[in-house]
Amino acid sequence: MPFVNRFLNWNSAIYIVLGAHFIVWFGFALMLDVHPDMADHWVWSRFLAGGYYEHPPGVALTIRAATLLGGSSVLTLKLGSIIFSVLMMLSCFLVGKQFFNQRSALIFVLILETVPAFSMGSIFWSIDHPLLLFWLLALLFVGKYIKSKNLNWFFPFGVVAGLGALSKYTMILLPVSLVIWCLRHKEHRRLLYHWKVYAGALLAFLMLSPHLYWNYQNQYQALGFAVGKGLTGGYSLQSLLEFVGAQFFVFSIVYTVYFWLTFGRRLFSGRVAFVKCGDSTSFLWITGVMPTVFFTISSYFGKYTDPSWLNISYLSLFLLLAQHIDLEIFHGKAVRESLTYLLASVVNLTIAVLVILHLNLNIFAITNDDGIFKMIGWRDTSKQISQLFAKQQISVPEYVISREYQTASALALYMDHQPFPHSIEKLGRNQWSPVVKILEQGAVLVCPPEKCKETLRAAEARFQRPFKFMGATALSGHKAGIRELRVYYLPGGK
Repeated sequence: MPFVNRFLNWNSAIYIVLGAHFIVWFGFALMLDVHPDMADHWVWSRFLAGGYYEHPPGVALTIRAATLLGGSSVLTLKLGSIIFSVLMMLSCFLVGKQFFNQRSALIFVLILETVPAFSMGSIFWSIDHPLLLFWLLALLFVGKYIKSKNLNWFFPFGVVAGLGALSKYTMILLPVSLVIWCLRHKEHRRLLYHWKVYAGALLAFLMLSPHLYWNYQNQYQALGFAVGKGLTGGYSLQSLLEFVGAQFFVFSIVYTVYFWLTFGRRLFSGRVAFVKCGDSTSFLWITGVMPTVFFTISSYFGKYTDPSWLNISYLSLFLLLAQHIDLEIFHGKAVRESLTYLLASVVNLTIAVLVILHLNLNIFAITNDDGIFKMIGWRDTSKQISQLFAKQQISVPEYVISREYQTASALALYMDHQPFPHSIEKLGRNQWSPVVKILEQGAVLVCPPEKCKETLRAAEARFQRPFKFMGATALSGHKAGIRELRVYYLPGGK
């Protein structure tokens, strides 16, 4: 297929792909409300600190930068998330060019466009956004060292490694992979005792030091949570099997199966790598396989598992797959690879369209399950709360309370005056909403009817004051039954 080769060799092709990525996924983002977890990260950005209940401050800093430029609005968050994802895709292309060539780099980006975690995931401004960007930049600088043997590349490597760790602790797996790679390759073991490498490590430590100091001041709250979540409290074979199986859907069932079948075939034939295992290829193998092994083990021992943890692994693994596909096309298999890509794209877009249709039209007629519908109806719910207060001529307070943090965070974003949220369940998330301030200024409390008795009891015990019932909210039309909330009022004042 001459067209395929012309497209892969076209210097401007990457800009066409990135432009299409922006248009498609920004369009999808406009059809949905902001996810409550993303709203929670926006709340962090309003109250900058050295760390938060579960994570370092990287995502808060990036969102704060966006809102300083575009204003603290829903549109800014949606637009910023897509722009961030475009930057990640561009970084993927640059990494692919550094390790292999332009054709493999473009194929790499095209593969990621069929992967739900990297395509649909563009609309979620999550903690992984800055992690992935800095992970890719770190890969880029190692690639530059491999090609040039210039140790000065470990200075910027240290900076981005530190910034990555300031986003998510899993960044530590990249330096660990680098050490394993050095031990495997005799000619690179000099890195283990060269002062420039340790200077880079010092730069990484300096980047991370504000967060480490924050942990020290807060009884190692974030570090302790991360270790406890990922390495203790589990011992579940079911979680392990679910983790392994889920990655085939999160990372494209077509290309995940393609990769592991190809890897397995070559492994049993005695050729572990897709191509001759040189420095670049072996480094990608280690950065792909080592986190995969680590998180697979963690999925058994930890009390919480998430297949999206493997996004850093699949960046390397799919880049290796991209080089393999490029060689297959070179050897006359362009038709087969094009059909495979078409299938992966159709599957990905079909899933995305079904999700959008179901969330907006409830085509599967599911009700009373707010867990499925976290990305719709928040604007309507917020307006209904404001109307309840307006009817009684009461100003909506500066704080909104819910049992878990997600509901309060989403309402905080969508209510006109953007109050601060407060969680009954997780005290560590209330850095911005201390009890004394709520008692002074008052608060809205919301809860699903079936959980209101418990939530109201806990809230009145915490604030030592009664709450006044204001009314209830409910979504209508095809969204009826998706979210119902009872609304209470805590007057402020001493």
